[in-house]
Amino acid sequence: MKKLILSAAAFTMLLASCSKDEAAVTSNEALVTFNVAAADMGTRAYGDGVTAHDLEYAIYEKGSYAQPLIAKELQGVFPGDVKQTAFTEKLVKGKTYIALFWADAEVDPYTVDWNNQTVKITDPAALESQDENLDAFFKAHEIVVGQDAQTETIELRRPFAQLNVGTADTADAATAGLVVEQTEVAVRAYTTLNLLNGEVADAMMLTYKMANIPSGENETFTVNGKVYDHLSMNYLLVNAKELVDVTFTVNDGTQNINTSTFAKVPVERNFKTFIIGNLLTSDVNFDVILLPDYWKTPDYIWPDPQNPSGSIDGAVVTTTVKVDANTPLSEVVTIIVDGQSQRFEGVSIKNSTVTASPAIESEVATTFYFENVILEGNGVDAPVNGTYFFKGCDFKSGTTIVTSTTGQVLFYYPIDCTIDGQPATFAELSAMCNCPATIAQW
Repeated sequence: MKKLILSAAAFTMLLASCSKDEAAVTSNEALVTFNVAAADMGTRAYGDGVTAHDLEYAIYEKGSYAQPLIAKELQGVFPGDVKQTAFTEKLVKGKTYIALFWADAEVDPYTVDWNNQTVKITDPAALESQDENLDAFFKAHEIVVGQDAQTETIELRRPFAQLNVGTADTADAATAGLVVEQTEVAVRAYTTLNLLNGEVADAMMLTYKMANIPSGENETFTVNGKVYDHLSMNYLLVNAKELVDVTFTVNDGTQNINTSTFAKVPVERNFKTFIIGNLLTSDVNFDVILLPDYWKTPDYIWPDPQNPSGSIDGAVVTTTVKVDANTPLSEVVTIIVDGQSQRFEGVSIKNSTVTASPAIESEVATTFYFENVILEGNGVDAPVNGTYFFKGCDFKSGTTIVTSTTGQVLFYYPIDCTIDGQPATFAELSAMCNCPATIAQW
């Protein structure tokens, strides 16, 4: 059940605002049109956003967040495969505003509190597995109002990690008399999201209760060319990236028949995690794969004040400073860019030239995004459990894309890349990865 919290004063202001909606624009006002799109909406597959039909938004004068100037809910604006909507508000010329957006299902488990800029899971004890109504999208957007009418384009992103469990031994299990009908997942995650800064709070152990296993379009999924039977899918509200312990229980429709625990599973906002293997007939044969939901850096707020976007754009990356293994799990990496030391949490390098050997060096897990980058020499000296995305990059002959000095499992994803400016196959790019990596293709 959708809930909305507003103070009495804010409610009175909103009534006044609504009464002005039909009035002409005054000399100190400008019409601002918002084009809002929610990513990945369109089909009935898990994570395609088709259940997020409603849009709620609030607008504040920047720096004044005690109560919104405008707060509205637009029901049914994302029906079926419709991916975007538009609306117009009157705002004062010359002022700066912050608009907060939240899109979710018609029947959802969330409470929106515009006075505190938060969304909470209304009843954490009522969560069920395989519930696509948990899917939702958000965004905080700054508007500087000019003298004329203007249009703002906003793309919403998920605050969740999607956790999937799949198995390749369904037939063998059935032969042994085990047919899975329902599954349950227990994991520690957060229950509150701050829409203004993207931070999460109120962590607790959550149980996504027994529900029928995925069916129809979601009955199977494919990872690295292999098909797995889909046993479980759940959305976790998480920080940028963290490790969680997952307790997974299967039921034959009458009783629980097996419970497994997967330790230190990586989950990341806007990404899908897959726990895969022969899970029904073996307690030890499983892998954990982290895949991007789409090519975008996760939409959370980078906390480093020197470079809030966490991005290097159009620079020459000349060398790096190794991060000590005792660095806290904030995964901060120090990089020398154009002779200046900068710190990043997660790294996005775009439109740059990387010629150092190594270009990136770290002993702690992190995620690197390379887009339209030229790499020479040793492209990356990999950290433990690093995740590397290369899109539209050109690797010079002899380049080592990833060199592992740790012997740990790494994740490396190339797409639309070239070698010496010439088109390269996935196999050719994979051959340049000199490490015990899980090499995956989008």
